[in-house]
Amino acid sequence: MEEEKNTHGGAREGAGRPATGLKRKQVQISMSPEKYERLKAEAEKRGMTFSGFLLQCAEKEISLN
Repeated sequence: MEEEKNTHGGAREGAGRPATGLKRKQVQISMSPEKYERLKAEAEKRGMTFSGFLLQCAEKEISLN
């Protein structure tokens, strides 16, 4: 008896999102809802993503000290 090849699921060549080449580490932080809303509003005002805005703030803080 011949074995049928399963064509459902599994890794496929060319599947998935292409790699950007950027290495990122995902982190999680906790803050009050009020602080979150203030930071989110400031990021939107500047035309930035929330994570991009937080990263920029952290980089400025590190370079000042």
